Amino acid sequence: MPRTERTAVTERPLAERLLDAAEAEIVEQGTTEISLRAVARRTGVSHQAPGYIFADRAGLLTALAVRGYLVLDEAITAARDRLGAAASGRETMVEMGVAYVLTTAERPALFWLLSRPDLGGDSKELRQARGKAVATLLDAVRGAMDDGWHPGGSADDLAALCWATVHGLALLHGDALRELTDNSLEATARSVLRALVSD
Repeated sequence: MPRTERTAVTERPLAERLLDAAEAEIVEQGTTEISLRAVARRTGVSHQAPGYIFADRAGLLTALAVRGYLVLDEAITAARDRLGAAASGRETMVEMGVAYVLTTAERPALFWLLSRPDLGGDSKELRQARGKAVATLLDAVRGAMDDGWHPGGSADDLAALCWATVHGLALLHGDALRELTDNSLEATARSVLRALVSD
C-alpha cells in the first residue's frame, strides 16, 4: 500500500476501522464466528485493542447495530430528500422502501445483525439510532396517510407493515426471490411497494 494510502487508512478513528473489519468478517465468516481477535487481526492492530473500545464481543456487535440503523436511516432519508417536497406521500414511501432494500443488499452484514438483536446488547446509542430510523419511517407513513393511504388507520401499525414488507423483501433477496420473478431486486421492490401503498 502506498504511503499516502496507508496514512489515510490509519488516520481514520480506530473504532471505525474496527467496525469496517467487523462488517467484512461477518460477510466472510458469519455472525457466529466473529471475535474481537479476528477483527483485530483484520484491522492490523494488537488483539487487545478492540477490547479497549468495545469491551467485549457484544459491545462490538452493539456498535455495529448502531451503525446499521444509522446507515439505513441515512439511505431512506436521502431517498426522501431526492424526491423533494413536491412528491406525493405514497411515492415517497415507495422510494424510501426501495432504498432500504437496496441498502441491505449492499451492506448484508449490517442487515444480518439487525435481524439478530440477541447477538448484541443494548445501549443509549443503539436506542437513539433505532428511534431515529423509526421516526423517519413514521413521518413518511403519516405523509402517505395525508395522501389518502389508509387515512383512518394507525400510523404505528402501517409503519410496522411497511418495515415488515421491506425486511421480508431483503430476506428473500437471492435465490428465493428469483423463483418468484425475473425482475431485478430494485424493480421487484418498487412493484411490491407500489402495490402496498395503492388503494
